[in-house]
Amino acid sequence: MIFQALLKCALLAGTAFAELKSLQSVASGFKTTEGYYVDQVDKYAPPPSNDLKARFPTHYFETSIDHFKNESRYEPHTTEKFKLRYWFNKDYYKPGGPVFAIIGGEAPANGRLLYLDSGVGGRLAKAFSGLTVLIEHRYYGESFPVKNLTVESLRFLSTQQALADLTDFASQIKFPGIGETVTAPNTPWIAYGGSYSGALVAFLRKLYPDTWYGAISSSGVPEAIVDFWQYQEAARLYAPKDCVKAAQDTVQLVDGILMGKDKALKIKLKALAGLPEQADDRIFAELLGGSGLEGWQSRHWHPKQSEGYSDNSCRRTLAKSTISQPGTEAKRDSIEELMKAVNLDIEDVTVNRLLNKLATVQRTAGALCALSGKANCLSPPKASGSGMRTSTAISAWRSWPWQLCTEWGYFMTGNTPKDIRPIISRFNDVESQSASCRAAFNTTWTQVNTTRINQWGGMNISYPRLAQLSGESDPWKWAGPSSPYAMKRQDTIDEPFVEIKGAGHHWDTIGLEEDEIEEGKIKIPEAVVQVQAYTERFVKKWLNDFKEQRAK
Repeated sequence: MIFQALLKCALLAGTAFAELKSLQSVASGFKTTEGYYVDQVDKYAPPPSNDLKARFPTHYFETSIDHFKNESRYEPHTTEKFKLRYWFNKDYYKPGGPVFAIIGGEAPANGRLLYLDSGVGGRLAKAFSGLTVLIEHRYYGESFPVKNLTVESLRFLSTQQALADLTDFASQIKFPGIGETVTAPNTPWIAYGGSYSGALVAFLRKLYPDTWYGAISSSGVPEAIVDFWQYQEAARLYAPKDCVKAAQDTVQLVDGILMGKDKALKIKLKALAGLPEQADDRIFAELLGGSGLEGWQSRHWHPKQSEGYSDNSCRRTLAKSTISQPGTEAKRDSIEELMKAVNLDIEDVTVNRLLNKLATVQRTAGALCALSGKANCLSPPKASGSGMRTSTAISAWRSWPWQLCTEWGYFMTGNTPKDIRPIISRFNDVESQSASCRAAFNTTWTQVNTTRINQWGGMNISYPRLAQLSGESDPWKWAGPSSPYAMKRQDTIDEPFVEIKGAGHHWDTIGLEEDEIEEGKIKIPEAVVQVQAYTERFVKKWLNDFKEQRAK
C-alpha cells in the first residue's frame, strides 16, 4: 500500500514511467503489477504454466464492439467487431453435457487457466460430464476492441457491454473439435465468477435468464459504492486484535497531528520520516497511516494464492526485533512524546509499529523525493495529471480505473462513522482516493454513475438458480449479499446462499492439483470442502430440473 500510494502520487504528478521503474527497484519489498495501484477488486493471477498453455490453446470469438446502438452514451456508434479471447477444456465432456463458463474479470484471463482443471470449472465438468470455457473480459489481456485507450475509445468499456459479449458468446459459439451444437438455451449454461466477475454472473442470470440457465457468484460485488469505507471492516473485525489496535493508534497519531493546529508537531513527525516541512500532509498521511493491515484481502488457504498478509507478518511489524533500519530505534523517545500529545497510551507494540512505518516511509518516499527534488518532495499532484492523461496506450492499468471512475466507485476511505476507530487515515477521503479519475479521465467522483450497476439489484440481487457464496472475513462482502446492510435471505437449493466460516475472498474457487493431493501437505479448510460439495449438490438439482423441463 505504501508503494502503491507513492505510485499514485508519482503518476498523478506526471512522473515518467522510467522514473517509476527506478522507484520500484529502490522500494524493494513492495510488490506491484502492471495495474499499479488500481487493481482493487482482485489481484492479478500469475502467468499460466507451459503445461496449462499446451493443454488449453487460445481461441478467439468475434463479437460486436457496440451492442447498444440506441444508447447515447456509446455515441458515435460502430458496427465493427472485435475478438474475445477464450480457452476451453473438453476432457470430461460427453454429448448432452452442460457448459460451465468461467467469466474473466479485470485482468488478463490467461492467469485463470488453472480454473479449467483443478479449479471449480474442472470439478464441475468432471462431476457432470461437462465442458468448461474461460472467457476474457473486453479491454483486458488480448481482448481489446480499440487501438488506444483515449477517453473516446474507452466509451465501449462498460459492464453492460461486457454482459452482452458473454451472452452473444453463449448463444453463438462453435467450439473447435465439438461436433454437436452446445449453445444456449438448448444446452444448459452455468456461469461462474468471483469478485467483480461474481457480480457479472449474477447480472447475467437476471438480465439474460433465457441464455444463462444458472450462475454461481463467489464473493460477488453486485453493489457499486462510491465511498467504500467498509472495505477495512473485515480486517478491523477479524484480524489479530493487537495488530488492529496498533493500526488504529497509528491513525490517531497521524490524523491527530496532521489535522491539528500545532505546526511544530507536524514538522517533528515529518522529520522523523526524513521529510521536509513542505511535504504534503495528505500524501504523508496516506503513506504513514493509510495502509491499514496490508494484504488482508490476499489471505488464502492455498499458499500459492496467499500473498501480502499473514498474522505472523502483521505481528512482526509490532516487534522490536524487526526494527533494523539504521537510526530508527533512536527515535523512540520522540515517538512517545508525540503519542502523549494526542492522548495515546504508550504501548511498545504501537511504538514499534510506528518506528517500522517511519523507516519504510523514509526509505521509499526518500527515493521519490530524490527523483522530484526536495522542493517538490511529496508535493500535491499537478492539476493536469499529464502523466496519466497522455498515457493512452493499451494497458490494463487504464481499463479498470475507467470502470471504477465511471460506474463502480470503490474508493477505499477512512471515512468511518464516529463510533468506529479507523485503521486507515481519514485523509484517505473520496476526493483523494478518486484523484486518479481527474488526472486520467478529467472526471470526478461525483460523476461515478453507480445507478448503472445498482439498478440490477445491488447487494439485494436475487433470482432463481443464482447461487451466492461469500467469505465471513472477506473485505468485499460489504458490497455483496452478506453485507450487514443487505436484506435477510434463506439458503435454498434453488437460490443457494452461504457465508463460508473463516473464509476470505472467493476461497471456494480452486482445489488441489494431483501432485498436491499426493503430497498431502496442503489441506483445504473443512468449511471450503463443505461448500464445494454443496455446489455439486445444487448444480446436480439444477441440471436435473433442466432435463425434466426439456422432457415435457
